[in-house]
Amino acid sequence: MVETEESTKGQEGSIFDDFDRYVRGGDYSGAIGVLISESSQSEDHYDRCVMLFELGDTDGAIDAAYQIEDPGHRSEMLFKLGDTEGAITAASEMENPYNRYVMLFELGDIEGAIKAASEIKDPGHRSEMLFELGDVDGAITAASEMGDPHNRSVRLSELGDREGAIKAASEIEDPSHRSNILFKLGDREGAIKAASEIEDPSYRSFRLFELGDTAGAIKAASEIKDPGHRSERLSGLKDIEGAITAASEIKDPGHRSEMLFELGDTEGAITAASEIKDPGHRSVRFFELGDTEGAITAASQIEDPYNRSVRLLELKDTEGAIAAASQIENSGYRSEMLFKLGDTEGAIAAASQIEDPYNRSVRLLELKDTEGAIKAASQIEDPYNRSVMLFKLGDTAGAIKAASEIEDPGYRSERLSGLRDTVGAIKAASEIEDPGYRKARLMEIFHHYAK
Repeated sequence: MVETEESTKGQEGSIFDDFDRYVRGGDYSGAIGVLISESSQSEDHYDRCVMLFELGDTDGAIDAAYQIEDPGHRSEMLFKLGDTEGAITAASEMENPYNRYVMLFELGDIEGAIKAASEIKDPGHRSEMLFELGDVDGAITAASEMGDPHNRSVRLSELGDREGAIKAASEIEDPSHRSNILFKLGDREGAIKAASEIEDPSYRSFRLFELGDTAGAIKAASEIKDPGHRSERLSGLKDIEGAITAASEIKDPGHRSEMLFELGDTEGAITAASEIKDPGHRSVRFFELGDTEGAITAASQIEDPYNRSVRLLELKDTEGAIAAASQIENSGYRSEMLFKLGDTEGAIAAASQIEDPYNRSVRLLELKDTEGAIKAASQIEDPYNRSVMLFKLGDTAGAIKAASEIEDPGYRSERLSGLRDTVGAIKAASEIEDPGYRKARLMEIFHHYAK
């Protein structure tokens, strides 16, 4: 007969009535019995187990726990109910070896836990679990199955299997990394052998030197293609002869000279310096090497006479500097340079060749050649500037004469007035065409002298 919703509700009501009757009558055991009876009918074994355990029906709870399908839940509940043996049996049925290991370990079944840990697929993980369980041999065996040689070596080293760790490290593909790991493991010979496989000769040399293999380091350094780098590396390894040989191959003569000098080969450094194309650079290098004569010879070949003169002056070759300065095309620069060199006569001669008469006059005045300065000033085309310059040089008569040539009568009058030529100033003012300006200018002259 199929139960309807109404008949089910009727049954629940009847059970509750029984429960309520026991409670009102003070028969709590009877009330609990009703609940136990009801809980025993639950189809969910886990829920039934929990409820029966809470109601104090341990036997019923254990019976329900044994019927829980999931072995993990079954083991958990049986352990709570005090059935350790049953809990272990249930845990042993767990499919996942890691979860089984954890559960059995918690239950104190070390043998079962070891067996479960041995089934963990990942060898690294398996090794860790077995080591935690005290099975060092099993942990080493598991670690030996790890794929990556670096991780395998590290793990085996942690487990105290130095031989296995070295064997694993020897499988590391990168020779530099392999060398580092082998050295950490105390296998210096293996580390040197691995370092010898490093492709880059510079780094190989560095690594071999770190490992104490100086001969190997020198041999590797000798393979460095760049001669400058090779020389530096060999020098650092105290192979001076090899370093000099390498430095001698440097193409740039300036760099070659520097390297050879640093290595103590002064003769080779001078020879290299003599190959420097630029005479200025060659001169500097010779001087740095203590070859002053060679420095002067090189400086004498500097094409630009001004720069040649400056360089020869720095080298204390005054005679050569004067000779170079005399070839400077620009008369002004030539005059300045010759004066700096103490050749005043030559400086005046050069200044006299300055094309612009105003600049020529200024330069000759700086050189104290007043006569030449006046002569140059007299050639200034603009009468106003000529007058100013001649007055500055003390030639008042020449200044007045030049001022008298100023075309504009107003400017002429002002300039002559400034030179104290009152008659000339009045005469020039009288030529001003504009009557207002003429009167103002004459009034200005009048008031100036009437004070």
